[in-house]
Amino acid sequence: IAVHSLAGLATMMGGAQLGLEFMLAYLTLVHTPMHYLRCWQQRRWLALALAALTTCIALHLARFTDVVLIGHALQRIVVAHVWTEWSIANKL
Repeated sequence: IAVHSLAGLATMMGGAQLGLEFMLAYLTLVHTPMHYLRCWQQRRWLALALAALTTCIALHLARFTDVVLIGHALQRIVVAHVWTEWSIANKL
């Protein structure tokens, strides 16, 4: 909740671009490394392999674009990721 609040504040103070850049920085510097660590510690090898593959694809595609579009499909993927990780953490 704190990260989203800070992203909202960044958006209100500096616009949508700054809010997006804040979230991308968080994703790159905090979220993804912690996700890899959790998967490693829990021996979730398939999740770790899929995360690595996704990261490699994203890094490859980022070389060819100057614009990141956050559409409905990407938002659904993010929600599915959050729900999956929450379900695993809470053993649902």
